[in-house]
Amino acid sequence: MDINGDAQPEVLPKITFYIDVFGFCNLRCPSCPVGNIGNTSGHFQKGFMSPELLDAVLTKANAECDVDMIGLFNWTEPLLHPDLPAVLRVASRHSDNVMVSSNLNRLRDPYGIMQHAPARFRVSVSGFNQDVYSRAHREGNIEQVKLNMRTLANAKRETGANVDLEVLYHRYNYNRCDEAEMRSYAESLGYRFETCWAMYMPAEKILTYRGRDEFGLIISEHDRELLSTLSIDLNSALEAAKQIPHSECVLFNNQIVLDVNADVYLCCGTTSAFSNKIGNYLDLSISDIQLKKGLNNLCGPCMVERVHQYFVHQDIFARSAEY
Repeated sequence: MDINGDAQPEVLPKITFYIDVFGFCNLRCPSCPVGNIGNTSGHFQKGFMSPELLDAVLTKANAECDVDMIGLFNWTEPLLHPDLPAVLRVASRHSDNVMVSSNLNRLRDPYGIMQHAPARFRVSVSGFNQDVYSRAHREGNIEQVKLNMRTLANAKRETGANVDLEVLYHRYNYNRCDEAEMRSYAESLGYRFETCWAMYMPAEKILTYRGRDEFGLIISEHDRELLSTLSIDLNSALEAAKQIPHSECVLFNNQIVLDVNADVYLCCGTTSAFSNKIGNYLDLSISDIQLKKGLNNLCGPCMVERVHQYFVHQDIFARSAEY
């Protein structure tokens, strides 16, 4: 009610949705749980989300919250979905802010993708030459990526799609030598070129590295090799994060993360392990989801170590990174 006693419209929570429309990934990047958790069977759900299920999810979402953005990805590779254009068609009916992020080692039906183009299509890379690229994008082929980048850009031009094509270059302490070449190539095709400081994920692995053993994970030699390539070491990054004034976690408050079955998980920085499962989105209200998230045993240690700050504050890297 306002001061005159008139009813005011309900203010809906602003939520970003990250939806893994396909259940796994074709690469084994050591910075990602697909690549750094040895037995992934308990952390990822096989299969893919049907357009019909996505439609039900987004219909409910728009009825109960202000959908800020729909990301058709989290840990997995959306371009492995057997009918991504149909998924994009559904998503675009519900929002004009749909995003896809891909390693682009596979490209099915580029014209179909562009005909139902998302607002933003990101290609993640970490090099221009294979010997550099394959260190972080393990089992990937940069020549195939470059070919697919050109094919996708041509499809955009020929269809007249209104999509922001972006290349996101992950900076490690060894790949500065390739950055200018990738920037030049990307911009020549019409991609916007951005950079980010490479990070180590997920939260469970970071907390294991910090000495907590309740997640049943180990820090392997591959993990230590990856950690040695970060432009700022993980312990230093977390200590820098602790200097940021304590704040609420935007990953907790402003995101909902779904797997291929529309099951909700804790946040985009954690795995789809059973212990992080909240319940099925179609069966829960937003308030129920937030309440159940708050009961999860992972959030406390994550907040103490400021892992949530590490995930969202790239500026802590910019002040300290050597690159």
